Amino acid sequence: MDWGIKKADEKEFDFYLDSTPYGRPLYEANGFTYLEENINIPKTENPDEKWKEIEDKVGPFTFWLMVRPFGGSKSPVAD
Repeated sequence: MDWGIKKADEKEFDFYLDSTPYGRPLYEANGFTYLEENINIPKTENPDEKWKEIEDKVGPFTFWLMVRPFGGSKSPVAD
């Protein structure tokens, strides 16, 4: 993570990522802030048995869009 943050700051880029529930505290501790929830519900028009089996096991899953602005300052996104 340190390498990615350093590269983003060198290029003066804001650093966006999708976080898992387990990763979110780590990212927040490194200057990232929450932007929005991203709920994923994979779908297909013609699911086969393997698809249905995986869908039953996994179900919907959530990521959180997060940002660390260039230099680690306050989020550039309006509240």
